[in-house]
Amino acid sequence: MKEDHVPRALALAALGLSLGLNACANSGAIAAARGGHAEGHVESLIRSIRPAVEQTRNQDATDTCQANVRNVVRALAISKPILYQKVQTGELTVVGAYYSLDTGAVTYLAAK
Repeated sequence: MKEDHVPRALALAALGLSLGLNACANSGAIAAARGGHAEGHVESLIRSIRPAVEQTRNQDATDTCQANVRNVVRALAISKPILYQKVQTGELTVVGAYYSLDTGAVTYLAAK
């Protein structure tokens, strides 16, 4: 079946996408997670990316952003009860990608 013949709602229901932006790699969020501190709600966001920061301790911010995307993909794929079941039956595929604001290119990330 051609892609343009797939109903839009069905196509959206069959794919989950975690998208990282190169803007996040250039923001203060990664720097703050690497040792700084943020106030209020931002601190809760920083906590969510810390695992990726620790996984990429000696790498650049782009690597950290991409590691975070992969972490989110894994978390979504095992999220119970609904997403996990749909992934296991093949009804849903969760993928990660990295979007460059500079070039407009989207790079799909392989699971590691």
